[in-house]
Amino acid sequence: MRFTGKKVFFLIIFISFCFFLPGAIAHQFRLSTMHALTYVLNKAFKIKNRLLFIENKDHFVNEEAKRLKLENQLLHGEVIRLKELLEQELMLLSEGFQEAYFPETHVGLKQAFFKHQKRILELFKLQLSSLPSRVIFRSVNSWNQVLWINVGEEDNQGLDEKIVSKNSPVVFGDAVVGLIDYVGKKQSRVRLITDSGISPSVRVLREGQLLAKGELSGQSQPLRRSRKPVLLGTGFNYDFSDEEGPARDLRTGDPVAEKGPSIPIIQVNDLLVTTGMDGVFPPGLKVGIISRITALKEGDYYYDLEAKPIISHFDELSLVFVLPPLSQYEIKPSSLY
Repeated sequence: MRFTGKKVFFLIIFISFCFFLPGAIAHQFRLSTMHALTYVLNKAFKIKNRLLFIENKDHFVNEEAKRLKLENQLLHGEVIRLKELLEQELMLLSEGFQEAYFPETHVGLKQAFFKHQKRILELFKLQLSSLPSRVIFRSVNSWNQVLWINVGEEDNQGLDEKIVSKNSPVVFGDAVVGLIDYVGKKQSRVRLITDSGISPSVRVLREGQLLAKGELSGQSQPLRRSRKPVLLGTGFNYDFSDEEGPARDLRTGDPVAEKGPSIPIIQVNDLLVTTGMDGVFPPGLKVGIISRITALKEGDYYYDLEAKPIISHFDELSLVFVLPPLSQYEIKPSSLY
């Protein structure tokens, strides 16, 4: 700032005037000046701190984004390495078992082991493709029928395959939760396994052996305080031979067309797993545990039953995983069964 002669003259007069002011007025003047300067300085410091905060926040966000990106890359690499190690481990394990525990006389046991090994590997590959999501809403009027999750069409962007889609299975671990029946932009609706509109094809799995086949469906209970969910099963029999073994008698479990040991095709506490035959759920996922079997009547050719869902805590679900629709896989039901 350039001072002219006139400005200097007025400044000298103002300073002299301040010297000759009475003590009380001078004191009041100094206080007012101090208050004004303090207010201005506080405002200036707040503005400065705010600008520094914004600058630091942007820097923090950028650094956090870089860190998350790096962690994601490292995690992806670890997953690939874990997958390769698992495949190698299963291969070595199968070779060791083949040499040590599977003599030529135990062909059936050997085949059962290889099929079980293949199921584990296929399910592992399937779960690597899953997309985690959070439960964001459940209506009291449809508590045991549907829930909403926080992933939608936008979450498919940047992925190698379309995961969030109509008929995408929803799981928790290796257990079935339900099926997506509506996909929005940022959220999707999941129809639960306890809803009567879903009928997965399932099969009895007991000690590594697959037996009776049938269908399950839920009982839609509209109220949250309804009794514990129960799955209803129908059509369970073993009338036709397949890769797992010969057809068996409904009541005795005897092989129909060949000799062999009697094995009950269905029992209470048997595990029910998906077969993949419905074209919706991939094979090998857990669905329920048989809790009651309806007694056969004269002329019946299949069992009806009740089962408890593997997911017994639907009320507490907060995190689930979305699998790509079965149509995107090359997995065939016969590859696991």
